[in-house]
Amino acid sequence: MTTTQKKFDITLKAALFISVLTAVFIICAIPINSHDFWWHLNTGDFILEHTQLPGGDDPYTYSILDSDEHNQIRAEIINKQYWLSQVFLSLANSLMGLQGVIFLRVLVYAALILAVFQAARKRSTFIGASLLLPILILTLSIVLEDTDRPQNFGFLYALLTLLTVEMTVLKKRASLLYLTLPIILVYSNSHAGAVVSICYLATYTFFSFFEQRLLPLRKHLVICLGLALLVIAFNPTGYQIFSQLLFPQQSFAVTVTSEYRSPLSIFRQSLQYPGWASYWLFALIAPITIGFLLLKKHFSACFILAATLAMSLLSIRYILFFAPLAYFFTSAPLDNLLEKTIGNFRNKRTAIEISIVLSFAVYLLLLHPNMQYFSFHQGRLSIGPELRQDIFPINAARFLKENSPAGNIFNLEAWGGYLEYQLSPEYKFFTDTRNLDENRLRQHFAILSYNSEGIRLIEHYGINTIVIPPIDYISGSIFNIVRALYRSPDWQLIYFGKNALIFSRDKRFNPIDKSMIYVHTYYQLNYWSQIYSLTPTFQKSLQEAQYYLGKR
Repeated sequence: MTTTQKKFDITLKAALFISVLTAVFIICAIPINSHDFWWHLNTGDFILEHTQLPGGDDPYTYSILDSDEHNQIRAEIINKQYWLSQVFLSLANSLMGLQGVIFLRVLVYAALILAVFQAARKRSTFIGASLLLPILILTLSIVLEDTDRPQNFGFLYALLTLLTVEMTVLKKRASLLYLTLPIILVYSNSHAGAVVSICYLATYTFFSFFEQRLLPLRKHLVICLGLALLVIAFNPTGYQIFSQLLFPQQSFAVTVTSEYRSPLSIFRQSLQYPGWASYWLFALIAPITIGFLLLKKHFSACFILAATLAMSLLSIRYILFFAPLAYFFTSAPLDNLLEKTIGNFRNKRTAIEISIVLSFAVYLLLLHPNMQYFSFHQGRLSIGPELRQDIFPINAARFLKENSPAGNIFNLEAWGGYLEYQLSPEYKFFTDTRNLDENRLRQHFAILSYNSEGIRLIEHYGINTIVIPPIDYISGSIFNIVRALYRSPDWQLIYFGKNALIFSRDKRFNPIDKSMIYVHTYYQLNYWSQIYSLTPTFQKSLQEAQYYLGKR
């Protein structure tokens, strides 16, 4: 190859690299929308300030924790298991503010995409890796429906574990296998999902007794698995992550948390979104890939892909464990199919790849709705807004800070982390999305229902202020407590804003006409029904709001 050809090849590869980064950036650099993010950021700030992990006490809430042993273990894991990811989030925020958090997210997912793309290219001989790459990048938008949590790092670490084993097999260099150990060490201090990496290693080790390509690595796989089981214990909670993940005793939190839903339950609605359509395409292709892996007698890869597919169909939270593996294992058989049908163009491989990926990046630049978030100010790229304005009680938090209502504050569970981050330590709140125990979560729903137990709990905790949205914006149902406080002479409306209502029994405030509750409810229903489908629940709530508005 001449010098000119080498320079041209380097230029093409650089263009390919930049195109991939551009596409990932457009998909991933969106406003923060995670309710969990705030308590992770709070914890990261605490660790950096005090140079120690949080203890057993909860400095952010006043509601009583269940003291049984299982809940104590659960609380310890939640407070301590994610510390390394939380420190990364806190450092990014301290260096660049919330934009730093967004750029950190882009960096993590860019690393994930580039790692699996490069690994797929090494296994393939044609352009299958590039053809499937846009589908994988679009799939990222599913997990980014809940941004900036430690699981983002976990998806990367789990993938790196598997790719390390596969590259060890490909290059026939057993020493590479031991790179999985530092990955698992970092993973186990970032998220309890480090068990996934152990499961990958255990699968390869088991099949090394039957699978021809793994036979030369059997001894090293056995040693590596043994060392990994030792390494994973070097985290603040030791082996407790195994008991919590593999033998869970609680189920109520699972039933009320959307990420535990099966994608099959939203199949019809999901098809209108490109990210979800991409996932369903991978789910459709995966059984064919599994068959191809069986024919090649790659039983370990076959088992892992089938298991992650099954888990992703059971729960949304496993989709990004599955999608990169579906992409990685499908690229090679796709290559075989393409070469048989359209011929061999290996000498033009990089040019064809750049044409595919660059076209996708240009399409995103011109047409993707995420482009609304990007602007240039004085030559610098700016992302704005930095957080979703419609799901966080931004103005309500400012009102509470400026007016200091008396007594304890009851809050929507999803808003707890944001309110704690903005108003702690001056205020403690009822709960947040850590869900340290199920008893507290049940109490939260009892108060929202305003049943007899909920009314008792309001008095028991001395709650004098309630900050909540008027509706559950996903289902469209009006919270029963809103109806009850609308009718109650003891509670007055003291604030309504973009997405929040504040009620209080503190008579220092000038009350607002309670008819504004249904004005605000009607606005919220119309707004969210355009984002989520207009279900019968939305329609029923709209009729209720219109009825009360007619009585004004």
